[in-house]
Amino acid sequence: MAFIPLTGLSQSSTRTGIKKSLRSETEKGYIYTRSQMLPKQKFTLNYLLTSTDCVTLETFFYNNVGTIFNLVFDGVTYSVIFVSDEFAIKKISFNMREISLDCREV
Repeated sequence: MAFIPLTGLSQSSTRTGIKKSLRSETEKGYIYTRSQMLPKQKFTLNYLLTSTDCVTLETFFYNNVGTIFNLVFDGVTYSVIFVSDEFAIKKISFNMREISLDCREV
């Protein structure tokens, strides 16, 4: 598995824990719910990059969209996948770009 490049350059990335509940229904119509054993994590990665680093991240994105890759967040390695298949770039200045990517733990 690949690691996301540009470690340490994220500006204001966030991690959110998501604990889903599982539902099952009996033949008589009773519904049972229970929560998953471990919560999954959702990440929003915000980068402020030079145009050269932006090309590096864009190449990584298109090579790994739809596949599992490793992300190091606060010293912990997570196996994640991109949530969206879009790579949006916001031009801040002549050589600076702002990018936001969403990932979820698998």
